[in-house]
Amino acid sequence: MSTYLCTACGKEVAAPELWFNQAGQPFHHACYGQRFGSNAVVVRDIDMPFGSMVSFILKWSIAAIPAILIFAFVGFVLGSCYGAMVP
Repeated sequence: MSTYLCTACGKEVAAPELWFNQAGQPFHHACYGQRFGSNAVVVRDIDMPFGSMVSFILKWSIAAIPAILIFAFVGFVLGSCYGAMVP
């Protein structure tokens, strides 16, 4: 088994995190993102007060009402078309 050295940091790269760029140079997954401008974000924790969380959920629920109405209308139209085709 051959070993690879990360082109960005110089450390040995293990198989699960081995990436190659277009030129065939080996990189760690994290080093590749830092070197080539990846915009990946990992959320590790959310610290939110209870009141803010309740208002967020209420706003989210209210914002979902138009989507529910649209899905209901589409379902009604498709159901009507299907109902018209069945003898």
